[in-house]
Amino acid sequence: MPAETDPGMAFVLVQHLAPDHKSILSDLVKRYTRMEVFEVEDGMAVRPNCAYIIPPNRDMAFSGRHAPVAGTSLAARPSPAD
Repeated sequence: MPAETDPGMAFVLVQHLAPDHKSILSDLVKRYTRMEVFEVEDGMAVRPNCAYIIPPNRDMAFSGRHAPVAGTSLAARPSPAD
């Protein structure tokens, strides 16, 4: 992103993260942007010029300008069939 201007939109980073380890992705992204960077929390409002990162071991969906995060962990879901 150009450093001299705000993009006017939100960025959402969805990366496969190890479900049993604390993610440092938010800290890494903060080093390279002047945007605020958040690990998404349930029902968090989405604002422009911010970056949002999915928490480990969670599903995430957007509804309007809010990012609800599924309360159950992915580990509680059945595995897909081969």
